[in-house]
Amino acid sequence: MLLPFKRNATLTSVALASSLLLTACGGGGGGGSSSSSSSTDTPDVPESGYRVSQVQLDYDNNGTPDATVAITYDSNGSIESENYTYTDDGTPDLFRFYNSAGDSSEAYSYEHLATGQLSNLHIESGSRQSFSQYTYNSSNQLSTVTETITNGTSVSEKRTTFTYSGGRLTGYNTVNTVDSSPISRGQFSYDGDGRIETQTQETWQAASSTWSTLTYTTSWTDEGYIEEVAVDTNDDGNADITLAYTYGSGGEVLSRVRTDFTNDTQDSTVTYRYSSNNIRNGEDWDLGSDGSIDATLSITVASEACQYSYGWNAGATANFGYEETTDYTPGSGAYRIRACITPGE
Repeated sequence: MLLPFKRNATLTSVALASSLLLTACGGGGGGGSSSSSSSTDTPDVPESGYRVSQVQLDYDNNGTPDATVAITYDSNGSIESENYTYTDDGTPDLFRFYNSAGDSSEAYSYEHLATGQLSNLHIESGSRQSFSQYTYNSSNQLSTVTETITNGTSVSEKRTTFTYSGGRLTGYNTVNTVDSSPISRGQFSYDGDGRIETQTQETWQAASSTWSTLTYTTSWTDEGYIEEVAVDTNDDGNADITLAYTYGSGGEVLSRVRTDFTNDTQDSTVTYRYSSNNIRNGEDWDLGSDGSIDATLSITVASEACQYSYGWNAGATANFGYEETTDYTPGSGAYRIRACITPGE
């Protein structure tokens, strides 16, 4: 599984998991073809009853944590807060894959509806604050996300609306709420098994009054796990960045390799560690994919009830597998707030 933490980073960022607990997974939860947004009920509670209580980050792999994330939950088992604190161990960081901006602290606060769905997300990092409100339609599908960002005296607000067809997410549109000027938009296509195949993400360039385009193409294994995500960053029909995954016999993700064909300094390999009872308990990060471990992540797990919830960020890497009971499709920009741990995921 992957864990919680901020919005799942996009494929064009080296941190890629810059929501470290959200690093891409694409496996877990069983095989089969992936269903897209469906008009089903609320997120389910994993039978395992495991959840993350703390994450320690060692940015130089010297055995001493440089940062810690403490996580709390409400009485229903839904994630309530994440608090990141950077303490530094005196050794220069080799790979600061979380909070690369260098803030010494960052706080996330979550609120959920009675159904368990995410309703509000507040992020505070340095002088920057983000307030996001989620609304849902009568089919329990995500309808809008409205985000207000403050940075000192600067205030901006944007709203994303979502469109569906046949129970599948087909597109989104983000505009400035003050003057309705465009910010970004996206379209989705699916293969014959209902699994996401392509996502086109466009961003408005005000200076030139044109759209810049990113195209994400997802390929799947025969077992129904994400095999690779290829990103065309300049709309020339060629992959500029790829994410490739390997899996164990039980479908657990073993590694994720990021290859940047335009800048190999952005290459990275993540290897996932598991306990003897197949619970994800850590990650090893290799910047440059040269065989050396530059940074590590260690997870402390508590055996307590945990409720899944989901956020959304355009271009987010997929971090969950086929789940008929959810309203989200891997690769659509939806990400699971990875506080819950399921064995073998």
